[in-house]
Amino acid sequence: MRVIFFAMKAENPFPVKVSTGESVRISENLTICCTGMGSAGAVVFRRLLEENPDFTELYEFGSAAAVENAETGEIYECCSFFDGDGRLTAESPKKTRFKTASVTGNDDLFLGVKPPWTLGFKAPLLYTMESLRFKKAAGELGREFTSVRLVTDSGEGDIRAAVRRSLELNRARVLTFFNSLK
Repeated sequence: MRVIFFAMKAENPFPVKVSTGESVRISENLTICCTGMGSAGAVVFRRLLEENPDFTELYEFGSAAAVENAETGEIYECCSFFDGDGRLTAESPKKTRFKTASVTGNDDLFLGVKPPWTLGFKAPLLYTMESLRFKKAAGELGREFTSVRLVTDSGEGDIRAAVRRSLELNRARVLTFFNSLK
């Protein structure tokens, strides 16, 4: 079963209502789940995986902040996962047609202050509150995991408005991609 996880209800590109912590079947081979954000969302993610052994092909979708060399409005597949100190913790093979990026993050909202290790980082680098934890949990449970992220902001200014605006502007494009997976 292919499953798409997102942290916030606003990130759901499908025209169906979702509740945090529950799954909604979209088709015979596609389910969506809203997890919540950060560490709390990762706990929900793991619980959903443990309760549903048929969730085997996992996609994460959501907003991300641009840290280095990433364009707002661009969708990336995250293939390299870096902890807060800049250590590579995991990698994923490329699976989508999107450009690739690296990802870092923790439970704090990114407010534009770049960690020192990111200076001179050549590849696009994104910041999320869930990707590293989701990747780790999926790996521990032996599940295939793909992180797809829309760059919505740079961590500066009115972040909520920027996220909302970018998600709305790109909803059709995101929905087309995920519908193509059916």
